[in-house]
Amino acid sequence: MLSKSNRPDGIFAVSDTAAFGAIHVIKKSGLKVPDDIAVAGFTNEPMAQIIEPSLTTVAQPVYRIGQTAARMFIDMMEEGEDYVPEARVLRTELIIRESTAQSEFVNKIFNRLDTLKNC
Repeated sequence: MLSKSNRPDGIFAVSDTAAFGAIHVIKKSGLKVPDDIAVAGFTNEPMAQIIEPSLTTVAQPVYRIGQTAARMFIDMMEEGEDYVPEARVLRTELIIRESTAQSEFVNKIFNRLDTLKNC
């Protein structure tokens, strides 16, 4: 996957922990993040600010997720069989750090996000 002819512009990992592993493998292969491959994660773990390079990530509103889940659970318990399940979408935040700084990968993410906003 890291060969020059087939190398991706960037990796958007399912979690920050997976992104940390990707950065480790990329560096071990002699490549540079973000110069050769940009990396972004998802969750905004505290370590994302500390690792080198610092990790671009999507911050989840974890407190709000818990609060919303608890409210929905209470509603379900109170309404019993009359409860109607619903989907809730909570805002996230893209935090750009060194692992994608000035890369085409970030531009592609922003373009995709703009496309999704207009759907």
